[in-house]
Amino acid sequence: MNVSRTVMEQDRLIARLEPAVGRLAAKGIVRSYRKNTIVLNEGEPGDSCSCCCKAR
Repeated sequence: MNVSRTVMEQDRLIARLEPAVGRLAAKGIVRSYRKNTIVLNEGEPGDSCSCCCKAR
């Protein structure tokens, strides 16, 4: 896992969101992963909420 975004980059991302989504996103952490990294496995219990903002 690479938490490479600066606070400024994260703030710009949040500013473009709808107000309610922005408030939720402001409480989260932006993370970046290398290509082909498995982030979620189907059927495993989770302990967090994840949103994919950009996928390539």
